[in-house]
Amino acid sequence: MKQAYFIGIGGIGMSALARYYHHRGWRVSGYDKTETQLTRKLVDEGLTISFTADTTAVPQAADLYVYTPAISQDFAILTYLRDLGHTVYKRSEVLGQLSRQSDCIAIAGTHGKTTTAAIVAHVLREMGADPTALIGGIMKNYNSNYLHGSSNILVVEADEYDRSFLQLFPDTAVITTIDPDHLDIYGTEEEMRDAYRAFAQMLPPSADLHLHESATIRGLDRPTISYGKKGDYQLLDVQHGENAWKVLLADVEGQYSCSWQMPGEHNAMNALAAFAVLRKRGYPAWDIMKGLETMQGIGRRYEIWLDKSPALIMDYAHHPTELKAAISTARMQYGKEAIMLVIFQPHLYSRTRDFHEEFASELDAADQVWITEIYPAREEALPGVSAKMIKDKMKLSDTKIVKSTEVTEIIGTNKADVILILGAGDLDQQMNKIKAALVA
Repeated sequence: MKQAYFIGIGGIGMSALARYYHHRGWRVSGYDKTETQLTRKLVDEGLTISFTADTTAVPQAADLYVYTPAISQDFAILTYLRDLGHTVYKRSEVLGQLSRQSDCIAIAGTHGKTTTAAIVAHVLREMGADPTALIGGIMKNYNSNYLHGSSNILVVEADEYDRSFLQLFPDTAVITTIDPDHLDIYGTEEEMRDAYRAFAQMLPPSADLHLHESATIRGLDRPTISYGKKGDYQLLDVQHGENAWKVLLADVEGQYSCSWQMPGEHNAMNALAAFAVLRKRGYPAWDIMKGLETMQGIGRRYEIWLDKSPALIMDYAHHPTELKAAISTARMQYGKEAIMLVIFQPHLYSRTRDFHEEFASELDAADQVWITEIYPAREEALPGVSAKMIKDKMKLSDTKIVKSTEVTEIIGTNKADVILILGAGDLDQQMNKIKAALVA
């Protein structure tokens, strides 16, 4: 039996890759810093996970060693394996090799890549195409970030972090948006845009490249397929009715409508991207629309925990554009008169430093705002960078800084009609307690 070992196995992307090998009969083990609901599920599925950086738990003769770039280069297990003479691959390198062997559909973009990839994978499965998919979020239809398929189709996210997407070999690619982000890696927005240009240019001439109308790439020398409010594929309308959302999509052959379970115009645009990919591949429009109707959504992507009295929504939004999308969707769904509390956990010191003014501007659209301390993830603290940078730039008076550990204790005293909990940190671990405090 072949064996694979993953350093940082509990990451959402790494766990999908670990599941890929596990489903193919490999013995899979790994390390992660913290036990979570996801790591517990991996253990239940038969994977072995250690939560201490003890090298005695590391197999000395595995067939594959993989690490996430969030792991520092001097991490004990990584150093140990290299000292033994092993090659330890980045996740992106392994994913690149899988994509080379497959009919690969890769979704790139600052926003929407997880949702769009999940929609493509789900609709393909609903139409009987049976793809394999590695997704950066938990698909509610399957309670997993991984689909094990029998066909040669592979659906993946093309992650721009650490220029990972340049390792891929897609047959179809999408770029949903190009907003500045990960400037800790790229340094400047122009460097980041250069990486997207390199991704687009490396596609073979036979590959389809779908570009959202906002995702302009200067100097791109290849054919593209456009989608958006205008272009080859169009989002004509999205509405929130009493019990459901409805979307109206169009291509050169006609217009198509369906009920839709994922709130907001941004999610309707993700559905359009998936529609465009699948139509270009020859699938019938109404079969695609039927598949869209059954898509339940992604965990932490505008995830509704309570629908009213008050409404409670969790969203992974960690970029100013994503805050805007979540807040505007809630306004569309619950009305402008509803009193809205936003609890925002900034993610990364570098992102807070780079975008604190933009965060402040978007948060001003709420009625009340609580900002927690920064969730550092892979970063060390930066001098002078704190949540106060955001608060100091805000015009909204009803704003305060709270500890993330206090949210559960104080949430029950708030009288807001809609509560949005935004960020890519660890507040999701408190959601059951927050919900219980609100319904008590």
